[in-house]
Amino acid sequence: DGSGNLTPVTTVTSATNSVVSSPSGLTISPNGAFLYVTTFGTNQISGFIICDQAHPTTCVNVNTPDGSLTAIASGFPVSAGTGPTRMATDPSGPFLFVVGQQSNQILPYKISAGSGALTAASPANLSVGISPASVATRPGTSRDSVGNGINYVFVANAGSASISSFSYDSTTGSLTQGPVTATASGQPVALAVK
Repeated sequence: DGSGNLTPVTTVTSATNSVVSSPSGLTISPNGAFLYVTTFGTNQISGFIICDQAHPTTCVNVNTPDGSLTAIASGFPVSAGTGPTRMATDPSGPFLFVVGQQSNQILPYKISAGSGALTAASPANLSVGISPASVATRPGTSRDSVGNGINYVFVANAGSASISSFSYDSTTGSLTQGPVTATASGQPVALAVK
């Protein structure tokens, strides 16, 4: 509420709405309408519609959106490599990037603004370092030869003490491998970009 007090919303409990095996990460789409959850045990992504102003017809009472969740029926769950964990969305475009901790990959998806459905971008996956633990996106200021924006994705690889970098096309989500940077020491497990 306006004072910062939290009120629990309805718990998702029905078989069609539950994330049944090892939820390991979650993120919200840039438009605020959809919640995505990775499940480490089943190697999948589940999708949910958030009851809010963007999708009032999914609410029990359309006049009082409450943040409750409804499973997206069509196209989910989506396969997501082996051991999917962390995800990041592109704040300026309809893209979701997922790291597969056991497959040592990053998997890009395009988000349908209307339905929340995910479609694999091309290439469907690229290799990163060992045991990726975190992923972050950053809008870029450069443009390619046809005027499309170029944005960036960074992956922290805990098992190889490195950070993988990628650029991606702002219209297709297609990833291009960039340099891999070794960290000075330790195991990077989290990223933040400005």
